[in-house]
Amino acid sequence: MGFVKTTEELQRYYGQRVRVFPEARMMGVMFGADADLTRALLPPALEQAAVPGGLLFIAEYGETNLGPGYREAALFLRCRYRGAPGNYCLAMPIDRHRCRPA
Repeated sequence: MGFVKTTEELQRYYGQRVRVFPEARMMGVMFGADADLTRALLPPALEQAAVPGGLLFIAEYGETNLGPGYREAALFLRCRYRGAPGNYCLAMPIDRHRCRPA
């Protein structure tokens, strides 16, 4: 699969009602951060969260029912949109190379 999905690829992906990750290994870290720094990283439509910070996670999926395993990480910043709390994904690198369970 590439960045542009065919109708068949989209139907296959969204047709899966349950995503299964039997060999998943994950680690997440919640953190506090400097308000000026996080404000500078948020797009203009988003507001600074009442408590600046976010979540960092790293995952290794050995197998999935969507296809071969992969590795992924993400950095989310807490924010608000029109007063509602939320999270903004600043980055999510994905490595599609097949993983080998430890």
